[in-house]
Amino acid sequence: MYGSIKKLMESEGVKAVQAKISRAFKKDKIKLSDISLKGLWESIVGDPSETMTFLSKKEGFLNQKEIQEADVRSSALSNIIGVVLGNELIDAYNDQAKIGNTLTKVYKSNQKDERIAGFTAMPDGDEVEEGVDYPEYGINSKYVTTGDQKKRGGIVHVTEEAILFDRTGQLLEYVQDIAQNLAMRKEQNIISGICGAHTCYYPLGVATALYGASPYLVASNELIDWTAIEKAENEGLDAMTDEQNNKIAFMSQKPILLVPSALKFTARRIMNATEIVTVTDTAKTETKSANPLDAAQVISSRYVETYNGNATSWLYGDFPKQFRYKEVFPLQVFQLPTNNLLQFQRDIKFSYKVREWGWVFAKDNKYVIKSNA
Repeated sequence: MYGSIKKLMESEGVKAVQAKISRAFKKDKIKLSDISLKGLWESIVGDPSETMTFLSKKEGFLNQKEIQEADVRSSALSNIIGVVLGNELIDAYNDQAKIGNTLTKVYKSNQKDERIAGFTAMPDGDEVEEGVDYPEYGINSKYVTTGDQKKRGGIVHVTEEAILFDRTGQLLEYVQDIAQNLAMRKEQNIISGICGAHTCYYPLGVATALYGASPYLVASNELIDWTAIEKAENEGLDAMTDEQNNKIAFMSQKPILLVPSALKFTARRIMNATEIVTVTDTAKTETKSANPLDAAQVISSRYVETYNGNATSWLYGDFPKQFRYKEVFPLQVFQLPTNNLLQFQRDIKFSYKVREWGWVFAKDNKYVIKSNA
């Protein structure tokens, strides 16, 4: 591969090589493990002993003109490596096990602070008599705010030593660690908000606990069998009312049962049981029936235990209806221009910044309930 790149450089020049290789790397999803930093440098920029300031053996004053051509070529190489790094970061980010995407809907936004249409109730007066004005509804009367969003990110440096000693494998691990850490922080933020460990519900801009009291919190409801789900629905979801004190119908076709890792197999057993046996001790009678539960999706995470503060509390309901993940921008990768101050001060040849900006918030509080054992 590197011989072909070198011949292409000689015949078509640096700009053509950058464009062709960048397109190929994007299309074929070339990974860091498939390339050599040193090999790319030698084929695109040239012999490191002549083109890398770190290795220069020339005596006397070195000015920018003497290494100008190398800088042009290394800039092209920086763009190519940036494509590969971007692919690697996105793949590692997406490969990280996540449940947050299932529990929320993404709300894309370009604003830090804003009002979101929220609350369940519509004002009275939705019936319109002949010749009478229609009632007017506006976001100012029913809204939630999105809370305090945070940026997360980091910078990847590629030093001259990393290229010279071909530390491609170390760079790969570093990039994967950064991406996985960003994915983990996003996951923690979502589950923390959903579990109520931090405030993510701001009706009319006021910080409000999601599970402060009944019916949002169902007490003494240990997840043992289907009767716990029944209690959660009857005392929690079915007891919800809107701002006009009207009953809210829980309409989800496939609710989610969110449990800590300690209850994962218990939850699966309850949902997947094909037969329910009920024994009445006083009469010594036994009743058998099919599982009365409709299929619900069981989701578990060790973070549920962390942010609930115990291994026995669980949550049930329509999570995507209640929770949003406000995405100011998704995972992004930026490249620092070459020939910058870092290169002069610290022999850092290439630098790339990766970032993500988003935050979980609740649009309402009537579609998910928590049960404590």
